[in-house]
Amino acid sequence: MSTGPSVRTRPAAGFTLIEMLVALGVFAVIGLLSAQIVTQMVDVNERTRTRADRLVNVQRAVEVLRRDIQQLAHRHVRDELGDPVPTLDVNQIGLMRFTRRGWSNPLELKRSELQRVAYVLEGELLYRVFWPVLDRGAETQPVSQLLLDGVETVEVTAIDVSGRRHAYWPLAGESADDPERELAAFEIRLAVPPYGEIDRLWAVPFSGVPREDGESGDEDAEEDQEDAGDERFEETPIDAVS
Repeated sequence: MSTGPSVRTRPAAGFTLIEMLVALGVFAVIGLLSAQIVTQMVDVNERTRTRADRLVNVQRAVEVLRRDIQQLAHRHVRDELGDPVPTLDVNQIGLMRFTRRGWSNPLELKRSELQRVAYVLEGELLYRVFWPVLDRGAETQPVSQLLLDGVETVEVTAIDVSGRRHAYWPLAGESADDPERELAAFEIRLAVPPYGEIDRLWAVPFSGVPREDGESGDEDAEEDQEDAGDERFEETPIDAVS
């Protein structure tokens, strides 16, 4: 009895152990490279965000300085003992101390729109200090605001109308009454990593005749406000820089 030709079946082809190991190795390398790429992207994104936040803080600090200096008001004030103090001083008590206009009053409190401010560098922290009244009493307490951290140095230079530069102000002796020594501008130079030195030059309002009366800081300074012109600047809150 003939059964016909036999059909020889071939076993199904599969992966050898070596092929499996090679495939696993390739996938492992791809996974490792992908993880490194993701990690680098996250790191770059974090550094970019940190640098952007830093830039915003630096720009805000420079803007606050500009606003204060360009609204300088030449008004004499008195200290806690009732003694008169200079209208402004540079590099004598802190970096600089002066009176500025344009202190906004949204709550309509009974106070002047003039504000006594000072800038102080403690370590690498730049502070803006202000007093609630101009002519201080024994119980008047200043308010400190952290303006910027990570500041290496701050240089303040006063420039008179003749272009001469002065490390200190007010001037002493006959120079104080010389019209050629009238204050014209401030130059502020900050060393702030990672941006290096930031140099700004801002003009100040003409002094005219300083007020030497003992008027309280709580009274309205209408005369000074008229001299300031119609322009008013919005008070920008200064939060601590983390």
